[in-house]
Amino acid sequence: MRGTMGKISIFFAISFLSFSLLFSQEKRYENLIHEISQKYAPDKRVAVFDIVVHELENALILKGETTIREAKMELLSKMKSTIANVIDSIVVLPAPELGD
Repeated sequence: MRGTMGKISIFFAISFLSFSLLFSQEKRYENLIHEISQKYAPDKRVAVFDIVVHELENALILKGETTIREAKMELLSKMKSTIANVIDSIVVLPAPELGD
């Protein structure tokens, strides 16, 4: 009985640590997005910077839209410095299909 309880405790400890690390990484990404948003688009009436991060196994998918190409490039650069596989799904507005 005691061996089983020890295994269960270790399982929960590892699960908690994994969850904590995952939550910590997600918070880090959210903070970076917020930081860049405040730098380039502090007034939502003037500029758009609406980005979310999705984690997919060993990759990050950045989805959303912005009106500021430099903000997108800075975010991609900083994200790529933390993880090698970053998938860019950010649209710079106005969308190309709208033309001039």
